[in-house]
Amino acid sequence: MSTIGLQGPISNLSTAQSSRKTRLSKAAERDTAIADSSWWTMFSCSSIALGISSYLAWASLTSSHIAGCGGGSMLDCDHVLHSRWSMVLSIPVSIPAIATHALILAMLLTTPVSERMKQVRWNAIGFASMAAGAAALWFCGLQIFLLQRLCPYCLVAHTSGLLLAIIFIRSNLVRTPTLKWIAGGALASLGALIALQTISAVPPSYEVIDHTERRGESEASLTEEAILFEAPESVSSPQASLMQNQVQHHLTSALSIFSAIGNPSTLFSGAVAANAEEGQSRTARILESIELETTAWPLLGNANAELVFVELFDYTCPHCKKTHSSIEGARQKFGDRLAVITLPVPLDRKCNATVKSTHAIHSESCEIARLAIAVWIVEQSKFAAFHHFLFSSNPNYAQAMIKAKTLVDETSLNKTLAGPIPNDFIAKHVSLYQKAGAGTIPKLMFPQTTILGAIESTDAMIRLIEKHLQ
Repeated sequence: MSTIGLQGPISNLSTAQSSRKTRLSKAAERDTAIADSSWWTMFSCSSIALGISSYLAWASLTSSHIAGCGGGSMLDCDHVLHSRWSMVLSIPVSIPAIATHALILAMLLTTPVSERMKQVRWNAIGFASMAAGAAALWFCGLQIFLLQRLCPYCLVAHTSGLLLAIIFIRSNLVRTPTLKWIAGGALASLGALIALQTISAVPPSYEVIDHTERRGESEASLTEEAILFEAPESVSSPQASLMQNQVQHHLTSALSIFSAIGNPSTLFSGAVAANAEEGQSRTARILESIELETTAWPLLGNANAELVFVELFDYTCPHCKKTHSSIEGARQKFGDRLAVITLPVPLDRKCNATVKSTHAIHSESCEIARLAIAVWIVEQSKFAAFHHFLFSSNPNYAQAMIKAKTLVDETSLNKTLAGPIPNDFIAKHVSLYQKAGAGTIPKLMFPQTTILGAIESTDAMIRLIEKHLQ
């Protein structure tokens, strides 16, 4: 009787165990099928992201140009990768990305020896994938809404990160409570990243390119004969102001010599030599072996200034506006000792073929640059005021034209704009921009170095001038 009585519970227990094993077996089969399909997709996405992140990290650490990603358009890697958000604790953000995707690939290639290890493996993959997805949303948002520039390489890497997170969530590879913990951890890691980027000291917004290091040459290169980068030839009357300036120098020298003849003592005091030197045109040397005459190009300051460098910029460029403020502060510091040859390089494909696509903010940059050059041609003494107006007021072309007509003769201005000279100058500026490697602007060009990017403080500008020019 006792044996027969136990058969019912034993039979029920055996049936329950068999049913549980069947459910586990089906779940295991489903998990294996999902895992197999997800594995290949996640492996591909993570491999792509790892490769791109490694390339971007190398470019950042070696200050190398990003292939196929020029400046001046909506797709501008240089702008994105030189912003403060490209770093965390002075480390390129691509390095933590490398670690994240290396972890994912390592876990995917690991063969678990037990169900417990298999679950730990998927938990680690899930955390890394969701962290990559969360970071992708953050950095894409920065590019679209704050920087208003896009890095194609970054976008591909971020897209891979988002796909990793989506695939992991949709594959149901972990239980819902565990998934919530993993998502929470990923969001916490993103919060830590944002906090570190926010509280960290802002890294330099500019990059120093040393041409002697890149060529492996010594300072002796400065003694080599320089090549004069000539301004467009004067073929019409608006350029007469340049000739008048040179004539005035010659008259000053002649008067000094006659004065010395009348007073021979000045010959021994060295006054004749000093006055003669004042009448000579100074030059600014850039890229080691190229020289520009101060009287032949748009200039801020005294043509005979002791310190002269060249700036390539765009009047519609926000970074150039910041640099302009720093330059003005430095000019107050150095006074007549400092002059800047100012060469507008419009980031508009209409007059600059190096620009692949024109951003909306640069849509009138060609016209505004032509107008600034025309003002300088008509009356050089008014150029500095107009140059400052363009940066401080951020006008459109119509507003800039109204201002220009209050500074210089309207008839002469219209005649100059109708002629070829402003366009010829812009073409020369663009050719110099190409010689300097194109890409990022503003560019501050010194004898042996070029500074790329915005100089956001007067103190930084002064330090750069003292270091690279004196």
